[in-house]
Amino acid sequence: MSKTGRPTHRRVVVLALLAGLIAAGHVGKLPPALPSIRADLGLDIITAVPMMALAFLLRCQEKRIAARSVVVRS
Repeated sequence: MSKTGRPTHRRVVVLALLAGLIAAGHVGKLPPALPSIRADLGLDIITAVPMMALAFLLRCQEKRIAARSVVVRS
């Protein structure tokens, strides 16, 4: 029980912790890879950064949908 008297939903807590760990694992990967991505795709910095941000957001959305399907199935 929490301090408010409501039961704690352990699945939600575990999923939140796992999502945080996954996000933390991805935070440091893009900056070192950006120069090689720019060179491979022939992009300037103005174009490459928004594209990489969009790719990151799409990946986060994909993980969120996958996590939601796990919660629904359980």
